[in-house]
Amino acid sequence: MLRLKRKRNKRLGFLLLEVLVSVTMISVGLIYVVRSFSASTRAITTSAKFLNSVSMLEEKLWELEAKGAIERGRYRGSITTDDEYSWEAEVEGLENAPINSLKLKVGWKGPQKRRQGISIETYLWNEEE
Repeated sequence: MLRLKRKRNKRLGFLLLEVLVSVTMISVGLIYVVRSFSASTRAITTSAKFLNSVSMLEEKLWELEAKGAIERGRYRGSITTDDEYSWEAEVEGLENAPINSLKLKVGWKGPQKRRQGISIETYLWNEEE
């Protein structure tokens, strides 16, 4: 009886090239995962600052409305002690109408020290006339 001898594959393990390709693929994948986490963290931070500024904008608007008569001109100030959030208001009178135009903006320090902000324009009664 003839016995067929099986050829044994003497290749035990991986080639260096296979290992390098695998490590490269895993590294590229991990880089994209880390970048996506970083981008989502920045988005959450921006969203939180936007939400805070909307709240501060509404608070400042109610404060100005509670004063009653507001003189025409430009006003500005800081909302927080560290100057992270600031506000700016511009009050203009309208001709032949007992109302003032109010442009109110709340800004904050964004990435790379750029100022970002939101604004609203509304009308308030001019009680002086």
